[in-house]
Amino acid sequence: MIEIEGPDGVIYEFPAGTDDAVITTAMQKVYGAPQQAPASQPVQQAPAEPQGQGYGNNMAQAAGDGVFFGFGDEISARLNAMTGYDANTGTYGNWGTTYDDQLAAVRGQERQFREDHPVASFGAEFAGAMLPAAVGVGAVGQGANIWSKIGRGAAAGGAMGAAYGFGEGEGGIGGRVENARNNGLIGLAAGAAIPAVGGVIGSAARGRAARKAVREAARNAPSTEELRAIGNGLYRQIDDAGVQIKPEAFDEMRGGLLDYLRANTGFDELPGPGSLTPNTGRVMQIMDEAGQKMAQEPTAALPFRSLDQMRRQAGAAAGNVTNKTDKAAGTAVIQQLDDFVQRLGPDDVVGGDVEALKTAIPKAREVWSRMSKSQLVDDAMERSENYLSGAASGVRNQFKNILQNKKLAARFTAAERAALRQVTHGSTLDQLINLAGGGLAQMGAIGGGIYSGGPVGGLLGMAAAAGQRKLAEAVTMRNAEMARAAIASGRLNNGVLAQALAIAGQRPERLTNTGLLGMLPVLSTEMTKP
Repeated sequence: MIEIEGPDGVIYEFPAGTDDAVITTAMQKVYGAPQQAPASQPVQQAPAEPQGQGYGNNMAQAAGDGVFFGFGDEISARLNAMTGYDANTGTYGNWGTTYDDQLAAVRGQERQFREDHPVASFGAEFAGAMLPAAVGVGAVGQGANIWSKIGRGAAAGGAMGAAYGFGEGEGGIGGRVENARNNGLIGLAAGAAIPAVGGVIGSAARGRAARKAVREAARNAPSTEELRAIGNGLYRQIDDAGVQIKPEAFDEMRGGLLDYLRANTGFDELPGPGSLTPNTGRVMQIMDEAGQKMAQEPTAALPFRSLDQMRRQAGAAAGNVTNKTDKAAGTAVIQQLDDFVQRLGPDDVVGGDVEALKTAIPKAREVWSRMSKSQLVDDAMERSENYLSGAASGVRNQFKNILQNKKLAARFTAAERAALRQVTHGSTLDQLINLAGGGLAQMGAIGGGIYSGGPVGGLLGMAAAAGQRKLAEAVTMRNAEMARAAIASGRLNNGVLAQALAIAGQRPERLTNTGLLGMLPVLSTEMTKP
């Protein structure tokens, strides 16, 4: 007999020789099929990162590609083979490794790092490319003008793109040459645009620096009348010291002025209202009378305050916008008077305390210069009110006339001319406001109001147009007064400030050009990848 014990301890008997399959089937009918323990699930583990593929190493490798125009992988592979370093395991001592093995390993790690960390990879490569780009930007900056800089930028961009493309190329010399050509063409086109972009950034930086300097200089600045009072006080000190202008010096100035008027302005010496230049003629008549009076009295001399009276009289001619000939002649008189005061020296005066003259006249000259320039700006602002196109347009045109007149512009320092230019050009916001206050914008506001709301809309459009014009005029006049105040303060005469303003945009422009030139080959490589 065959005895089989069940799971519950019961003994079952089967005849001797019973087949095992029969016994198993019989037991399953009683107890069912045996339960199998579930198969254990393997624990999922993150694949181990290959040795030598550390984040820091890959960042350094990407930066090396930027520094060495894409040849960083070849350089690393060569160094690995020479030092026995295995890029696959990150260990030293593998003296059997070859250059080709290491090159394949380095390139594989580079590709994987770019896939896993695209931003970090690009940033490191770009940072490395900034070093050779800085050298290229230095050559671009040596261009004499914008066209020369554009040419140099194209050459630098093309050279860097071609070199980088050759270094990044794979598949033999043919593949490298093709890659260099494609990247070089992209670099050539993009490099030509870099100086223009950098120039815009530099110009914006210079504009910000100039506006800041003007705002600071304009604080607590005197008015033109206050400067005139200060100047008169200083000249009164000279007059009180008994120092007056020699008749010979005055006559020489008056003679030179008369010759200039005759040769350059169309000055009409005919008396009376029929003259082409009646106001200027009156100024010259006053000067002639003063000269004749001094000639009759050998000991006579001209007080300094008389010059200011003559200058005031010439201002009426310079402000005559209805008579261009008289206006030009009056402006010339003012220029000659101001130049005469600036040139005065001990040999041009008589009597009195010469030592007082030495200390008082330099200060009086400086105040006179500030006053005359401030008055010139004041006059320009006053004349702008006569423009049919509005005061904003008038001020810009008047300031442009000053800047375009070589003789007038030469009286202002570079920083002062920059202050005037801020009014003619303005910031981006100023330009938008001026555009909104212009004639076309006003017509658009009125037309849009009529189209959308009929007569009532037209009235609202007219009100909006008027408001736009008033805002433009207020902004422009505020900028003009700020420029006048900055000039009147004398703070823009500072040579250190002028030099600082001149170089204010150089660093932003150079950084922009360097960044763009460094980014160019890296981007061109990405663009030409299959």
